[in-house]
Amino acid sequence: MSDYLPARQLGQRSPLLVIIGLLCLTVGVGALVLSWQAVSRTTAVLVTTRAVTAGEVLQDADVKVAEVSFGGGMLAPLPANAPVSGQVALTQLAAGTILVAGMVGTTDPVSPGMVRMAVVVEIGRLPEGTLSLGQPISLCGPSGQVVAGAAATAPQLASDGLSYHFDVLVAEVDAVTVAGWVMGNQVIVAAL
Repeated sequence: MSDYLPARQLGQRSPLLVIIGLLCLTVGVGALVLSWQAVSRTTAVLVTTRAVTAGEVLQDADVKVAEVSFGGGMLAPLPANAPVSGQVALTQLAAGTILVAGMVGTTDPVSPGMVRMAVVVEIGRLPEGTLSLGQPISLCGPSGQVVAGAAATAPQLASDGLSYHFDVLVAEVDAVTVAGWVMGNQVIVAAL
C-alpha cells in the first residue's frame, strides 16, 4: 500500500456520512413539501369588481368570488358565501379589494332632523385609534363652538397620507356650520 492512500480503500463510504446525507436530504424534501402546501392552499373570498365609495349600497355585481392564498398577518376575509348584497360600504373600496369584516355592514337610516356629512381632518385632529360606527363625537370649531354628532363611517387615511376622511351624523341645523369648518380646515374631532 502506498503512504498516500487512506486507511479505507477508495470507493468505500463511511456509513455515518451516508446516514447524515440521507437525513439532510429527507429534511430538505420535507421542508419543500411543507412550503409548497403553504403557498398552494387557497381560500374562496369576496373581492370587489369595481371601486366602491363609502356609504354606497353593494349589489351582487359589485363583488365576485376569487381564490387566493394567504400568508400570516392578514385579517380574516369574509367567506365567499357571506351575504353582502344590500349592505353598505363602510370604507372606500378599490377594485379588487378583498372584503374583510368591518368593510361592509348595515347602517341605520338617517333620522329626521339629522344629516350625513363627509368630514376631512388633518392627521392630529382626530383621536388615536379608530372611531367605531355610531360612536358619539364632538366636532370642535375655531371659536370653541362644539357640535355633537356620531361617526357614520370609520375614518380612512386619504391617498395624500396627510388627512383622514369619514362621514358623520349631525343635526340639520348644525350642518352649514360644520361644512364651513371642514371647508376651512378648522375642525377637530373629539371622541366621547
